[in-house]
Amino acid sequence: MDILIKEGVVSSREFGDLFSYWFELLGEIPNTEDQIVRMSDRRRQALWTYIRRYRFDGVIRLFRRYGRAGPVERDPAMEHFVARISSPRLDALPAASPAAV
Repeated sequence: MDILIKEGVVSSREFGDLFSYWFELLGEIPNTEDQIVRMSDRRRQALWTYIRRYRFDGVIRLFRRYGRAGPVERDPAMEHFVARISSPRLDALPAASPAAV
């Protein structure tokens, strides 16, 4: 999708509007205005560990375009995940392993 936006086939603004729920729910980097917090930080972190470990660079670039991910990095020591202010209800859920995501 990022390449379609880059090439002007799809409008960045329109796609951002259509996909905003998913950026907010799954983003590696949350915004202070986020209200969709149905996924715990542990689950989001497991998802982003999986995305980065298996080099889904297109996903990273797409989320980065909307301020929801750090840069594509090859250094495993680089950590870009940002926790939200935690919700006790969500933190009580068991963490999903990256292999299970």
